[in-house]
Amino acid sequence: FPVLIINSISFALLKGHKEIKYIARSELIVIVFDFVLFVPLIYFWGIKGAVIFVPLSLVTILLVNNYFARTKVLKKYALYAKDIFSAKINKEAVRELFVFAGVGLTAGVALIISEIASRAIVVTKLGIDKIGLYSPLVSWAGLFTGFIMPSLSTYLYPRFSEAKSDKEVTGVLNDVLRLVSFVMVPVLFLSIPIRYKIIPIFYSNEFISAGDYLPWHFLGILFYFWMFALRAPLTPTGRIKTHGIIVIIMSLLDFGVVYFFVPLLGLYGWMLKFIVSPVLFFIIILVYLRKLMNFKIEKRNKYIMLYVLVGSLLIIGIGEFIISDYKLNLFIGMLLTGLSFWLLSETERRMIINKFRSMMAG
Repeated sequence: FPVLIINSISFALLKGHKEIKYIARSELIVIVFDFVLFVPLIYFWGIKGAVIFVPLSLVTILLVNNYFARTKVLKKYALYAKDIFSAKINKEAVRELFVFAGVGLTAGVALIISEIASRAIVVTKLGIDKIGLYSPLVSWAGLFTGFIMPSLSTYLYPRFSEAKSDKEVTGVLNDVLRLVSFVMVPVLFLSIPIRYKIIPIFYSNEFISAGDYLPWHFLGILFYFWMFALRAPLTPTGRIKTHGIIVIIMSLLDFGVVYFFVPLLGLYGWMLKFIVSPVLFFIIILVYLRKLMNFKIEKRNKYIMLYVLVGSLLIIGIGEFIISDYKLNLFIGMLLTGLSFWLLSETERRMIINKFRSMMAG
């Protein structure tokens, strides 16, 4: 915990000064170091190696972020540790920090309690093996959310904080909705058809039935990204309490869904936990932002959002009710992925083509 707290200071300095490049570089260094460190620790010491890995990984994050914060932010302003500790306390800033801490703590506790209670229900009603069966989906979802959400949060927070008008916030939000929608096109269109083939490769045949839940779980991720994007301007524009209330209500809703539907639907009830809240709060926050700042989704973004949603449902429907040949469904997914290229603007298409050419030339 002390390491995490100290690291949050370095990360906040980089994030607040929009040093996105060095945050990304820091994450890359840590990922490489963690991989090099993790494999031998597990190989030689097993579960004890995994326990040792956790604090070492956190210390690595601290050291790397601290280095970049000192060299890229503090050095620029000729600030040193002694200057920081000798500075006068800003009471207004402290009060604001207490508001952030209070809301964050309350919402965080609600999330933890909801998650623990929900898992307890699944274990009690279905058995602990069912939680394990669902783990491939949670792990793969974590790869997407763990990569995209911190990137979005790091990029968006300072921009929303310095936004001068609702129109500016609306423009940034539309850019983000467009980005995450295009990112999810290949994820959904290609993973759904081959889900029963790739699960045994990464896990085993015992986990293959997790493929039954993958399409809907991944659709939940799509709505979660959309909802996360719409939620992003609340805190930096001074609506942190509203944001905290939303997180608390989502936590209660997640628990309610698991409580009522797991006994009725089994593991499908657990799956609904990852769908109901994102869909419902995407709509709620969209309506809220429309009234608050006259936010509207641009027509071109409505097209791509509708395309990825309808395309995913089409692939699911074909696979479930018409033909279950994964090769045909994969071909349809690849075709729909290719057609999405024409939903890009001319500038976007040119940028992707130039990037592809430079990669091929390199």
